[in-house]
Amino acid sequence: MDIALNVLPRPKPGREAEFETLLDLLDAGRWGNPPEPNPYMIEKRSGMLGLWRKKQVFDWDTAAKRFDDISDDPGITLNAPVVGKHDQADAWAGQAVVKGELDAKTQAEALTKFKGLYVFELLPVCDGFPVYSPNIRDKGYDRSSFYGSILEAYEAQIGAELLETMHGPLLGTELAEWAVKLRNWADEFAKTLPNKDIIGNRDFVSDDDGGVETCLHAVDQAARWAAYWSALGHGIEPVFY
Repeated sequence: MDIALNVLPRPKPGREAEFETLLDLLDAGRWGNPPEPNPYMIEKRSGMLGLWRKKQVFDWDTAAKRFDDISDDPGITLNAPVVGKHDQADAWAGQAVVKGELDAKTQAEALTKFKGLYVFELLPVCDGFPVYSPNIRDKGYDRSSFYGSILEAYEAQIGAELLETMHGPLLGTELAEWAVKLRNWADEFAKTLPNKDIIGNRDFVSDDDGGVETCLHAVDQAARWAAYWSALGHGIEPVFY
């Protein structure tokens, strides 16, 4: 099973507490009803053998809409071009259809279907757009996602405790703490390797692909990515696939 780490929206000013509560409810709601009581439980009737029963179920759609209402997308934070609003984003959508990167038959269909999409591909390279991103192979993820499986491949070197942190959603403050731990690990591990051209070198490629140099590069890049987004107030959530 692979894991991708997606950047979460950030809470709007004054909505931090509600944002955290909703994030916990939505995360728990993926596996069933979250702990009660909460304001998003509704009564639902179900029928079996002709008998109608009432039960309390989590109103996922209402909770998710409220979460969207009180938060800002990472695209807003970065002021990314938007399909249906900016010419350069519309042009990108047309090219993406030709390349097969958007699920649409024509540019006109793409402009309608993907209206409101933030186009990170039109922004310059930065630590927020990691080298190790599932977006490279799967356009179902955007450019800001991190391929967490690259870290899990080196559990023996990194340690399970540091990796387990990314298995649940992290608020911006929690992501900042994880970034510091990753940074400390990378800096210490770098002292054990002769190659000093790894830390901070986005374009580094090891001759021994898959070896300890790749491990260090992945952790260094993860630390920079986590520090970048947490500094902007964003957290992350895992997606297992």
